[in-house]
Amino acid sequence: MRKLFISLALMLIIAPASMAAFDDVTPNHDNVIAIEYLQEEGVIGGYPDGSFRPNSTINRAEMMKILVEGQGITPNESIYRDCFTDINSEWFAKYVCYAKNKGWVDGYPDGSFGPSNSVLDVEAMKMILNARNIDIDASFTPLLFATVPLDAWYRPYLVTAEKLNLTDKLTPGSNYKRGEVSEVIFRTLVIEKQEVSSFSAQARNDLLNLENIKPEISYEAASYIDYSPEKRTSYEGSKPFVIFFHASWCPTCVAIERELKDELAGYPDGVLIMQANFDIETALKEEFGVTRQYWFVVFDAAGEVTFSNNLFNATDVIEKAMETL
Repeated sequence: MRKLFISLALMLIIAPASMAAFDDVTPNHDNVIAIEYLQEEGVIGGYPDGSFRPNSTINRAEMMKILVEGQGITPNESIYRDCFTDINSEWFAKYVCYAKNKGWVDGYPDGSFGPSNSVLDVEAMKMILNARNIDIDASFTPLLFATVPLDAWYRPYLVTAEKLNLTDKLTPGSNYKRGEVSEVIFRTLVIEKQEVSSFSAQARNDLLNLENIKPEISYEAASYIDYSPEKRTSYEGSKPFVIFFHASWCPTCVAIERELKDELAGYPDGVLIMQANFDIETALKEEFGVTRQYWFVVFDAAGEVTFSNNLFNATDVIEKAMETL
């Protein structure tokens, strides 16, 4: 397997595959599978205190190191230097100048690069797609990024990212986090290794099974959380969970929610319920044929739907959830 060597910050170290999971990457984290896949493969390491800091941002210099070392390349520092007005012979100069030479990254109009600036999500997407040599398809008709202006410089990269399903949610102009960077790179690897047209939970699971790397099913304390596409993608095929189609105006929904939350501490470890908004999750309702509120969709650890229908009280919900544990 070709390794993708990543250093998510100047202090990060390469860790052996046997190293324990990061202390601050919980089983409920959106990017846990991507991070643990790279960590278990001995690709990334964390800070000396055992943390990974997935919700922290990275700067542009660190991002260049990720992309260049991710190709297994160590640029000659005597050649790759002095490529921007603020890039001379610093530790990161060889990475920045190599990336510029390859056309992976541009500077600012004043000729600077801004190595200490936090990487924006749109910048990160362009950098990753360019570094991974992925063809940009501006002709794809997006849904997630349909409102991005046609003349925005980053639109082709976001449209391509949507086509490849590299991200579930992105707000153009926001700082990108380490966990999010890991997720996008991981998804490009899944596409490459599985030779598929776009990322999917199935392709991810096939890759993990092929390489005999199975995410640990962590039966932690019962949880009740809000639904998000990222969480579903992270959990699907790795642990059991329940989607609860809830409406705030529905008395039965409110009663079930109250009972589930009140009794949560007493439920078995491993019970995981995600509350989806019945009024706005139209596509999700269509996917599962949901026709009314207080509808529950139950997934087992293999990602298979074991139940999809109405339930009328918390006891029945927990019984269905326990059947998957």
